[in-house]
Amino acid sequence: MGDDAVDYSLPDVVTPLERGAVLEQARLASRRGKLAGFRPGKDGAGGGLFSVAAFGEPFDRTLTAMCEAREGGSKLSFESTINLRLPMIFAVVLVLTVEPGRDFLDKLIPGEWNWSDTRIWYYPLAIIPIPFMWRSWMRKSRRAAHEHGLEQIGKIAVAVEGDVEA
Repeated sequence: MGDDAVDYSLPDVVTPLERGAVLEQARLASRRGKLAGFRPGKDGAGGGLFSVAAFGEPFDRTLTAMCEAREGGSKLSFESTINLRLPMIFAVVLVLTVEPGRDFLDKLIPGEWNWSDTRIWYYPLAIIPIPFMWRSWMRKSRRAAHEHGLEQIGKIAVAVEGDVEA
């Protein structure tokens, strides 16, 4: 099944608590070890009320909770964004290891073997798989982070005495 066929939408949480109480209950759950990566947000500046970690493999994401006041409480909606630090490190390492690998092979293969120049066959073998590996890593991490994000939303719903809406 292609990644496009997977639904990565996140449910909302409806709670009888007001905005301040929601933040306080989430903070309390975090102190108890229930919400990994909890950080209060820059609410009002597009930063959301708070954020939590959504662990993926190999790349993690951040799950940001936006709070909308409603009659008789609040509604939390969620947005998942990738943390760019580790993907950037992966990309730099991939780029920086191609040429040293060719130099290593040049030293490993004796000149007496009369093989063709390693550049002719090494670069295609080293570079062509990179986009396919990258796509696989991104899909795998998105799927894992989404599953963990759903778990986190369930924990948030319990912490704020709310109900999860599809």
